[in-house]
Amino acid sequence: MKETTRERRRERNKNAILDSATELIQGNGIENVSLREIAKHADYSPAGLYKYFDSKAAIIQAVQARENQKLIELLQTVTGELSPTQRLVELCLLYIQYALDNSVYLVLLNTLPSERKTKEQPVPATSPYMLFLNAVDAWGQHAGIKFQPDYGLEEITYTLWSLIHGMATLRVSQLKDFKADFQSVNRRSIELFLNGFQQL
Repeated sequence: MKETTRERRRERNKNAILDSATELIQGNGIENVSLREIAKHADYSPAGLYKYFDSKAAIIQAVQARENQKLIELLQTVTGELSPTQRLVELCLLYIQYALDNSVYLVLLNTLPSERKTKEQPVPATSPYMLFLNAVDAWGQHAGIKFQPDYGLEEITYTLWSLIHGMATLRVSQLKDFKADFQSVNRRSIELFLNGFQQL
């Protein structure tokens, strides 16, 4: 069905609000941003904002969903022609670069709790973590990794996610002004982490 002018205008307005919220969150953190501030920054009245979002939480959720989608689309550009090991390394490096270029993503991930509370709960398809789970699974099968009951696919993915997320977080905080060839160090660290499983 063809999108109407009203629908396009509504989508533009919603994106303008999300752009304003993103800028404020990036600069001030989630806790220090109010609905009133978002409305003012987007040149809306608080009442006008309610035509699009019913709460600050809904705006934050929409900002997070948009960031996740942008990251997923970027990660999907990594070619499947690479070996599963090479592809996983490139995904990790791309994740780090995205987080560095979009610090609001780090703010969101470091502040908001996961909706998933146990391993038994399925990973949402809209989560970038699902893409990493699948990539780690493909790497494990390719490399002949025998996942253990107490340290399997989920645990390895969690550890790898922690590694690359920590690398990005340090770069925008403690190591913000530190001069080093982080790209090379990051690549080598990820490769060593993955290669270590082949020695077990």
